[in-house]
Amino acid sequence: MSRAYTLRPARPRDAAAMARILASWIDETPWFTSRAPKSASRAAMAAYVRRAHVVVAQRRGLMRGLVGFGVRDGNALAALYVARAARKQGVGRALLAKLADGQEDLHLTSFAANAPARSFYRAMGCVELRQTAGDNEEGLPDVRLVLRANPKRSPHG
Repeated sequence: MSRAYTLRPARPRDAAAMARILASWIDETPWFTSRAPKSASRAAMAAYVRRAHVVVAQRRGLMRGLVGFGVRDGNALAALYVARAARKQGVGRALLAKLADGQEDLHLTSFAANAPARSFYRAMGCVELRQTAGDNEEGLPDVRLVLRANPKRSPHG
């Protein structure tokens, strides 16, 4: 089955679209109280593109545009966001698989209140390790998770 999107490395010009995807998620999330965190800015996205491994999902065809992105910074998944219209279509799954490919354990954090994300990560094989009172820019409780390496992703398997 052909996907309606392709995955590719992010380019500097993708930073604005990445920031828009994240801003949309913030706007539609009632429990997320910070309206303009620095980590969601275009400048923050551009910094990720310069220094981390960033993969974007780009829609194919006439309606081209970014529909999601993921950021791996070392062995940590720093961000994974999919535009509302592209959710439940395998975009997040494909991004996470691409970012985890060839990695040992991949560590990540999710907001404790983000039940859809936590459910997604559990379905992808992530294990919740512990909760924090809010070791993040927003001060919201979060959950630390790990995606353990498996033989299909391991560079040695």
